[in-house]
Amino acid sequence: MSLFLRAALVVLCCMFVLIPSFTTAATDQGLHARCESHSFKNGKTFSSCTDLPVLDSFLHFSYALETGALEVVYRHANLESSSWIAWAINPTKTGMLGAQAIVAYRNSTSGVMRAYTSSINSYAPRLQESPLSIRVTQVSAEYIDREMTIFANLLLYPNTTVVNHLWQDGPLKEGDTLGMHSMSGDHLKSITSLDLLSGQVTSTKSVDGNMLLVKQIHGVVNALSWGILMAGT
Repeated sequence: MSLFLRAALVVLCCMFVLIPSFTTAATDQGLHARCESHSFKNGKTFSSCTDLPVLDSFLHFSYALETGALEVVYRHANLESSSWIAWAINPTKTGMLGAQAIVAYRNSTSGVMRAYTSSINSYAPRLQESPLSIRVTQVSAEYIDREMTIFANLLLYPNTTVVNHLWQDGPLKEGDTLGMHSMSGDHLKSITSLDLLSGQVTSTKSVDGNMLLVKQIHGVVNALSWGILMAGT
């Protein structure tokens, strides 16, 4: 083999080794930029911002430890207008039961966004409008450029540092009925613990350990009961 061919072979080997690393780094930087570089139309800024690990979702929030006041914005990108989204926080437990959710969707007739609260008390929630166990104010939503966003102010117990939180999306059916979300892939991974001080998210161990049971219960019951009309226009 000639010296030239040997040199070319070495270069190609190096490229195969280094390109994946560069790609991963560029992807990570791109995701980070999608969160950090986002500008809200009212000029609002938040003390923390995190790219959630699945479902093209992002969380912006500001938190006051002493009072428990949490101002939060949940963004879900790459979403059709005929979809619903939900973001929930569990202030006292680890897992789905007891989560306090905020749901949003775009009315198919008027195009007006609707946002409301819903307490999750089963593994097959219908996400009907109901009050939360924690105080929540200034709930609103918007849909711009295939991105649906929820805005809200919550009041947690003072000195709360870590909470369980969930996020989800699903199809909007005829008559603005919320259809069941997917029961595979990333839709089963959209639950983590959230450190309100650092903004870091980590997988919830108890959820991972019981995911098969949750999936079975959730799928069977949803097949029977999901599809109730959430509310009027």
